[in-house]
Amino acid sequence: MRSFYGVVACLLLLQALLGANARAETDTAAAPPAEVLTLHEAQRRAIEGYPSLKAVGERVLQAGARVRQARSAWLPQVEASWTGSHTDLSDVDVESARRGARSALAASGATAGLPSTSVTGSIIRLRNLAGGAAALGGIPESVDSYRVSLGASYLLFNGFGRKHTTAVAKYGDRETRAARDEATRLLLQAVAQSYHAVQLFRERIRIAEADIAFNARLLKEAKLRNEAGAASLSEVLNFEVRSRAAEAALNNARNDYANARTALSVLMNMEDGTLPENVEVETLGVETEEQMSLPDGEAALQTAMASRPDLMRSQWAVKRAGATVGQRRAALYPSVAAFASRDASQGGNSRFGEDDFSTTVGLNVSYDIFTGGRNRAQIAEAKHAQKEAEYQEDEAALGVVSDVRQAVEDLSTAQKQLVLQRDNARYVEKNRDLVAQEYAAGQTSLALLNQSQRDLVEAEGNLALARVSLLAAWHTLRTATGETVKDWPLD
Repeated sequence: MRSFYGVVACLLLLQALLGANARAETDTAAAPPAEVLTLHEAQRRAIEGYPSLKAVGERVLQAGARVRQARSAWLPQVEASWTGSHTDLSDVDVESARRGARSALAASGATAGLPSTSVTGSIIRLRNLAGGAAALGGIPESVDSYRVSLGASYLLFNGFGRKHTTAVAKYGDRETRAARDEATRLLLQAVAQSYHAVQLFRERIRIAEADIAFNARLLKEAKLRNEAGAASLSEVLNFEVRSRAAEAALNNARNDYANARTALSVLMNMEDGTLPENVEVETLGVETEEQMSLPDGEAALQTAMASRPDLMRSQWAVKRAGATVGQRRAALYPSVAAFASRDASQGGNSRFGEDDFSTTVGLNVSYDIFTGGRNRAQIAEAKHAQKEAEYQEDEAALGVVSDVRQAVEDLSTAQKQLVLQRDNARYVEKNRDLVAQEYAAGQTSLALLNQSQRDLVEAEGNLALARVSLLAAWHTLRTATGETVKDWPLD
């Protein structure tokens, strides 16, 4: 009979295993393949799709168009025009013209009645009389007129205003490009922070799950010992409380993990605002020797002073302000322009011949003798704007120095913290294992076991934070020096 039950149990176990394997195969076939999202790939997607960066890109295109507009002043300006008009004359004008024609006809008739000394004179009088009659009948009630013109002009001199206007546009273009690079630098840093946050909260999920497993095992053992009369109910309740506390920590970690993934997906411009479930960030690897070495702070500062986009933007702003001063000073000089045109106009017919055109050439010189102090006030305004830009450049330089030195210090602290937290986690884990063994042997108290487990969870959390902080500190330093932008050239 026992052998029969044994066979039945084996068959049931085999059936359960086969069913589990079948479900696993079905789930594997239905689930999309896992995808590891690297930080580089996340930043690439952010640069390609983030709306704010696209808006800055449009401003760059606008600045380029302004440069082309400024350059057009160095070329001749050619324009052609054609005008056709139809005018209905007023009744007063038509009647006035007819009265004039009648008067002319009457005068011609009176002259024709006088005796002529020759046949030729008589013929002329008759022709004048006929022409007057025709004019009286041919007075129009409307008039058509046409005009065509082709002109060209070229600015010869305007106090170097054209030169400075072009410089303002060029420096503005450079300034806008630097602003775009600065927006890229900040976006890359934001993506890195979100990416590392996802890594951190995933580690906290792992720690919470391990805490749950540890307390669940002790809870099971406590229940068995309680049933056997070897453990009190308070011990069982203790592990019940500890298990639920671990589950609460797991829920919080999962919530933080989901929020971090959402923040990362938004920066990556994902359509639904979430990362696909099969997409995971990279796992934390072993720190390299390079990551644990501290770079030279002065070299990093020199790199930042030559590469930081916000500092470069301030420098271009100073140059643009200086060119604006020159642009305003141009108003103190005369403006000289040459021009030429071919024009023709006539009424009643829109067809023009060579003989209908007239040619005009000339030189135009203009100079503001008195403007009520407007020009000099504009120059003073531009000079003060230049000073403002210089002060802003100094402030930007101070910000760069502060960012780099702080980033180097943070990196040094992160390296030290990682060494410390790794050793501490190892010691705490060893201590927890010893306390657990002593508790199982009845040699230590439950309170000490609880404390050792809490210490381990805290130590592992601190270690995870230290590992992620090291990665974040390195990226922050590269952000402070402007090196991250060099990885993504946009021009």
